[in-house]
Amino acid sequence: MFALFKGFLSSGSRNLAISNVSKVTAGTPCTQQLREMSKLKTHTGAAKRWKRVGSGLFKRKQCGKRHLNSSMTPSRRRALNKTVLSNPTQTKILKKIMPY
Repeated sequence: MFALFKGFLSSGSRNLAISNVSKVTAGTPCTQQLREMSKLKTHTGAAKRWKRVGSGLFKRKQCGKRHLNSSMTPSRRRALNKTVLSNPTQTKILKKIMPY
């Protein structure tokens, strides 16, 4: 910040440079924007895996069907096709990291 006013500091008027900095930055709109609450960011990894349903819960696909399926029974493979809803603990966390 003081690098901009290097000429003031070298001339020996340090107080003048500091007072100019406070006058320049005191009423700018930039400082007013910093006081506002920032936007919440969505956790993109969770957004790709979970989708919100109408009841407020979240649904996701089950894991475990990419490879090594030959040793599974056909009923186990069919069961892994279904989607799963989030439990209350997961729902609480997901509402925080996916606010929109």
